[in-house]
This record gives sequence, structure tokens and C-alpha cells, in this order.
Amino acid sequence: MKKIFSIAILAIIIYGCSDFLKEENKSNGAASTDIFYSTASGYKSLVNVCYASLRAVWGNEPYLFSAGTDLFERGKNPAPSGISTYLTLGSTEASVSDFYTRCYAGIQKCNIAIYYSDKTEQNAELPKLKAEAIFIRALYYFNLVQQFGGVPIVEEMISTPVTSFERKSAAEVYSFIISQMEGLLTVALPDKSTGANYGRVDKRTLNHFLSKVYLCRGWEAGIGSPADFDKAISYGKAAIGADRLTLSFADVFKVGNEKNAEVIFSVQWDVVSMVSTTTDGNMQGGMFGTQFDPPLINKNPYITGTLVPGRRLYELFQNGDERYQVSFLTSIYTYALDYYFMTAAQLAATNITHYYPPYWATSDADIAAWRAIDPAHRAATKVHKFDNVMFTDVNNYARPILKKCLDPTAQIAAKASTRDVFLARLAETYLNVAEAYYKKEGNGSNALSYVNEVRGRAKATLATAGDITIDFILDERARETAGEYCRWTDLKRTGKLKEYASKYNADIKSLIGLGTDPFKGPDGKDKILRPLPSSALDANKADMPQNPGY
Repeated sequence: MKKIFSIAILAIIIYGCSDFLKEENKSNGAASTDIFYSTASGYKSLVNVCYASLRAVWGNEPYLFSAGTDLFERGKNPAPSGISTYLTLGSTEASVSDFYTRCYAGIQKCNIAIYYSDKTEQNAELPKLKAEAIFIRALYYFNLVQQFGGVPIVEEMISTPVTSFERKSAAEVYSFIISQMEGLLTVALPDKSTGANYGRVDKRTLNHFLSKVYLCRGWEAGIGSPADFDKAISYGKAAIGADRLTLSFADVFKVGNEKNAEVIFSVQWDVVSMVSTTTDGNMQGGMFGTQFDPPLINKNPYITGTLVPGRRLYELFQNGDERYQVSFLTSIYTYALDYYFMTAAQLAATNITHYYPPYWATSDADIAAWRAIDPAHRAATKVHKFDNVMFTDVNNYARPILKKCLDPTAQIAAKASTRDVFLARLAETYLNVAEAYYKKEGNGSNALSYVNEVRGRAKATLATAGDITIDFILDERARETAGEYCRWTDLKRTGKLKEYASKYNADIKSLIGLGTDPFKGPDGKDKILRPLPSSALDANKADMPQNPGY
């Protein structure tokens, strides 16, 4: 923690996330940062750095959002053992420390922007820019409180060493987040950011995350109340407005169409302004899909990522649900990304080397019928049956990978992915409202229409009110948002993390089968929250008790 905050006024490197984050740093050795930030253009670039800081959390290897859940297991290049199985998870876990540090580094950037907001040139855009920095800071705290519980709240720009930070309770952190976000409701934010301003915080973004914050707090024992679910519903409905899920699931995830009407907030990149065309960029595709090897230019034979979908994720889909084919790469031609680089006619004239039938079509008769459709190009196909063998192997081609996050353009121009990472989509807003209604009422009467909006778009069988339980909603979240960095927080929020991971995650089940409870810490308590990093505890002279389980 000391390392994070022993920071003078930052000499900021402008990364650039999208068109609105491309700018020139016009400061030079003769001009101080005070002078630069006192100008309208200088201040705007400072706020843009707040946006760019999000890439350090969601662009690298965000194991904390997906590993160790019911949906994903360790792949060919395995994710850290402590995060994947909890057994060795402790206060020195690098991925936890990195996440904690990057969040506070982002908070510091936001604090600098907020500090300079009353010292810069006054103009009509300034209140909106300051609001954006306040929102991003609150978003960081929202992610910290979900992962760690209570954390220190730092609201001031730190320009001299500080070695003592009081840890606030989770209740205090939630109250801070809500007060900060609700304080922005009176700011003249646009309803939706479009054009050159696409991706900036708007009213829909604010309402979506207020709904999510209240939903999460509502679940917190000893903190939440039924009123939180009322607020979650109200803000969720405000975010939805009159919007329906009119885009197909395929169009939402179509390569090159990341800036679509369903995306509420995302972390963005731009190939022109990337720091490095070989190492910078979002790693989502490599995390869940192909292992990225830029020199091969679409010749990468490795199709098993760092995290691979477990059996449960495949079995959650039913025949007819369009999300199955969009989510998974079920046919491999010569290389993993041929699907994107060939026309439909070319694909039809190319041998399929590997095929992954869905679990409802793996009988000998099903496979024979599939080959009979095109014997010339399917006779020699290796068919990977949906069986136990598939889910005990993490080698190349062992199981189908998540297709929705792949980025074929990374192999050509950028040599690193520039696809946006979605942090909020309209479909999730619908599910947030459904969950809040269920928690408020204990039944599916009012939740049903919100769930069916999502299922209807996917051409899935519509649910009935009697179907709606928290497990059903979590299943729907899995089908809709797998690989979008929210599964761990979904399970943790609803109290299902240990239950689901122990029942469905093969890595964790194997430990339990050997008589070891990987969640149980040395103090006899479960490792549900993440451990506070030892580096932060050691550097902080204030009393910072460690979380249970560590």
C-alpha cells in the first residue's frame, strides 16, 4: 500500500483506449503539470487517463473474476493454483496483490483528476469530466469491496508518502460507493454516449451500476436490507428505459461490432494509440480461447486457453439456444481462427479437422448423420464426444473453447487484441432486475418477464414463474455472460461460491475427493473473500486485520 501511495504528481503516460482517449501530451520540461492540468485540454487528458487505467485491471489476466468457479477450470497453461483451487491461496498470491495494487493505482489517478477539477480552466464540459472521474473511482471501490470486503477509502490526491490507512468496514465502503454514484445523478450526463464520446460515462452507465451496487449490498448479511432490492429494481429499470434486446446474441459479439447498442460500459483499446503492438492489449481471447502467438499470423494450432470451460458450462445450454453456437468454437478447420478468415464458401470446401458435438447429439447415430451432411469434408474429422475423457484432458483440441471473446484482428494488425471488454450489457441489467425482484418477493412473478427477455432473444424455451429460483437466474447468467468477468462475483454475492465450485469444478472436486476442503483456512473459516496482500499489511502502520480463512 505504501508503494501505491508514495506517489508525487504523476508523470502520466497517455495510453488511449478509443478515439476519445487519443490526445497529445503538450507539456514539456518547462511547463509544470499544474500549468498543463489548468487547461481544458490538459484536464480532459487527465480524465482520459482514468479511463485508460481500467485496462490494467480488466485487460491483463483477471483471474479473480473467473478462475475457481463452476464454469472454468485450469487449461493448457494453467491459471494460478491458489486462485483456481483455493488450497494454496494466501496473502502472497501475486494475482491478488496485482489486482489490489492496480485498483488503488487507478483510484490515485482518479483522485488527481478530482483534485485538479477546481484548479483548471472552467468550461461547460468540466462538471461532466469530474463526474466521470468520480464514477470510475467508485467503480474501483465496488470491485474492491466485492473481492476483499472492507478496504481503506482514499479520497485525496497523495503527493507525499503516507504509511497509515485505516481499513473501513464493508458497510462503510458500500455507503461511500452509493453516495458517490448517487451524487452524480444531478450532473448533466448524456442519456447515452454516442459518436466520438462513445464509451464515456452516461446516465445509463450510472443507473446500471447503482442497480448492481444495491443488489450486491442487499445480499450482504448484516449490511443489506430489503430496501436495497427496491433500489436495485428502480435503478435497473431506469437503465433499461424503453430498450429491448433487439440485437441478436451473435451481433453483440460480432468481431468489429463491439460498440453496439447493448453495451453499456466497456474497457476500450485502439490500435493506433496502443503503447506496444506486441504486448499491449486485452488478453480475454487468450484467457478463454487460443493461446496467442503473434508471429504465426493465424497459424496457431493451440486452442486450449489458460482457463477452459468445464463440463457444467456446456450442459447449461439446451438444444435451440442460439448462445451455444455463438459461445463455443465447435468446428476446427486447419487452424483455430480459420472460421473468421474464410468465407462461407471457402469453409464449405475445407475439411473439418475437429468437431465438438453438443451433449444432446453425441450418439453414434447423431455423429453418423453429421458426417453424412458432407462426407467429403467430414469423413476424416476427429469427433470429440461429450464424455468424461473430454473433461479430464487439457491438451490441444481437448474440448471446445469459448469463441465469443476471440479476436482474429489481433493476429494481423495489432498483434495484440484490441477488442473491448464488456463490463456492463443491457442483458445483464435485465438479469439484475430479475434477481432483485426474486430476492424481494421470493418468487418469480415479477422476475419472469426480465428473465424471458434474455431467453427470448436467445430463442431458448421461455421460463415459467415456477422456474424462477436463484439457481435458475445464476444458470441464465452463466449462459449469457460466460467469459465476461463476472462469474466469481455472481457466486460470491449469492452465497453460492463454495457450493457450486465444490460440486462442479473438476480441479476442486478432485481435492475434495481426496479428503481436502480447499476452502478451509488455517483458522477453520472458509476462504470466501480474497486475502489482503501481505505487502499492503506490512506497509500499513494502521491496524489492518486479515480476512477470515487466512
